[in-house]
Amino acid sequence: MKRYTESLIYLMGLLLFLFVADSVFAQGPLRKGSEAEAYNNTGYDYYKNGQYDLAISYYSKAIEIEPRNAKAYYNRGNAYGAKGQYERAISDLTKAIEINPRHTASYNSRGFHYYRMDKLDDAILDFTRAIELSPKHFKAYYNRGLMYGRKGEYDKSISDTSKAIELNPWLFQAYVNRSIAYKLNGQYDLAIKDSNKAIQLNPNHTNAYVSRGDAFSKKGQYERAFSDYNKAIEIDPNYAEAYNNRAGTYTLTNQYDLAIADSNKAIEINPELAEAYDTRGEVYYKKGQYDLAISDFNRAIELDPEIQDAYKNRGDAFSAKYKDKKRSCSDWKKACQLGLCENYDLAKKEGTCK
Repeated sequence: MKRYTESLIYLMGLLLFLFVADSVFAQGPLRKGSEAEAYNNTGYDYYKNGQYDLAISYYSKAIEIEPRNAKAYYNRGNAYGAKGQYERAISDLTKAIEINPRHTASYNSRGFHYYRMDKLDDAILDFTRAIELSPKHFKAYYNRGLMYGRKGEYDKSISDTSKAIELNPWLFQAYVNRSIAYKLNGQYDLAIKDSNKAIQLNPNHTNAYVSRGDAFSKKGQYERAFSDYNKAIEIDPNYAEAYNNRAGTYTLTNQYDLAIADSNKAIEINPELAEAYDTRGEVYYKKGQYDLAISDFNRAIELDPEIQDAYKNRGDAFSAKYKDKKRSCSDWKKACQLGLCENYDLAKKEGTCK
């Protein structure tokens, strides 16, 4: 529905894809007389089982035995990343690249960890280097496309994701992500077409149904949107984003009680989902319950200080409830700095805001 939720789908795609595609160096048979390789392979076994501390200890032993073992640094970096220790992950992956500057997967994995630290430009540089080293590396195109989508550069996102699809036509996640970029570009029919393809490839892919539902909602085809959100929830009853986006469409169709119920469910499932508070706040605003609306917008902003809709909506609520020009202008200006300028531009034109 809105930019935050859509971006979240981009990020989910990145998480799912990278850990499937770029986890560690493939395990091979133990080589007689190669003690470092034996520790590396044993570490990989522990990594596969989610025992990251044990994996790290074995990778560290491999490095102790063979200090220029690029595999061990690469694998240990991914294990640190799995534990959320992104700086240590980047340090190890950088060392792996220093030892083997042409190892494509090291750049791809380091790009992922830069993303986790919200260093999107650094991530793009690494994915670009992976592509330079291996022009048919569909993973790197896919991931760079996700970064461009996260930055709001949707044409670039579409281009990279299209290249990933050209190289791997069975990559259903790519069709979902391209559908999101198309939708954010206002190309709703193309968004629906890509969602259809993703569902054809994977009939249980909940993101595809939500993305298609969003596109139908944008086209005013609300019953088809509800059908898709319902299907996503049927497949995964704990999919908070599906409840949130369905709440948005209930709001568009003036079904406010159902919208609040869905927003409540999304928050129950994921209390950290800023967009759900913003959606519920919009409903309270439309019902004239401005204090409840402002409370929800405050919470959305607390969870995500860059959620543009919440600033715009809170500004509207301050204006409606308190006739508070100063606070409204401050919020509208902040929303504009984040890319949503309609209210701020209008207020400046009318002389309400400077």
